Amino acid sequence: MAKCWVSFLICHEGLKSVGSMYVRTAGSLLLTRQLMVAVLAIWFFCVGSVPALAADPVGGLAGPVPEGDIRSLLISGKKAVLAGEIAARIKEITVDMGATFSAGQPLIVFDTDILAAEANRAFAEYDAAQKNLAIHQKLSAMGSASELEMVSAQTRVSVAEAQLKLKEIQMGLGTIRAPFSGRVVRRLANPYEYVTPGQPLLEIIDNHLKLQLHLPSVWLRWLKGGIAFDVRVDESGKTYPAEISRLGSRIDPVSQTIEAWAKIKGDFPELIAGMSGFCRFSIPEGESR
Repeated sequence: MAKCWVSFLICHEGLKSVGSMYVRTAGSLLLTRQLMVAVLAIWFFCVGSVPALAADPVGGLAGPVPEGDIRSLLISGKKAVLAGEIAARIKEITVDMGATFSAGQPLIVFDTDILAAEANRAFAEYDAAQKNLAIHQKLSAMGSASELEMVSAQTRVSVAEAQLKLKEIQMGLGTIRAPFSGRVVRRLANPYEYVTPGQPLLEIIDNHLKLQLHLPSVWLRWLKGGIAFDVRVDESGKTYPAEISRLGSRIDPVSQTIEAWAKIKGDFPELIAGMSGFCRFSIPEGESR
């Protein structure tokens, strides 16, 4: 090593003296680069190896990344943007952003006074159609009503019955209930606003979180569902037990990775969707990292 260091100093001094003769020429930049390459080559030859550096996600160089550590993201198992199915005014929104709710809990209540009046009208028309049919049936029995009049009376009853069922269904749509237990992400409307069918009103996610990660495709030699590992979440600073639940259907040919999903074993209220961290796997001996 001492011999290499002496050789490096001699070469460095010699190259510096040679380089000084060209530093004032037009091609000095190219020659200077060539001299630096020669100096670095001698140094690497003496040291014997170059320390491996891992690319930092921000863009610089960082220290070596521990083998088997994979970046992951916490995502919600279910998510939905709720919308109304009727045109009506919002009477009440029972939850705010960040609030938790249970499955079946009323989230949005509409003002259904107009729908109730229309339902009463539909019921009255249905009742009148039934009475009209009963009268025509009696007349038909006495031979005083034609077949056309009977068909017309029966049709009126069918139409009135269909209208009544429609209004009853619309009345049932006056309250939007939670399809699952979870949290509110965003409120897209406010009480007293008039909304139309299909208009987004509330964005929600469920409480069952899962990990999304991309693993090296060479790990498929030993990776399978049910393999346990630990995940350290940046935001909480804690480590949690987890296991692979399923693997993706194809390998990305560019990054040579496969998408995977995992579940955290246990109930941890401090975890929410959007948190991220490192998953540490125990790679079998002899397998590729």
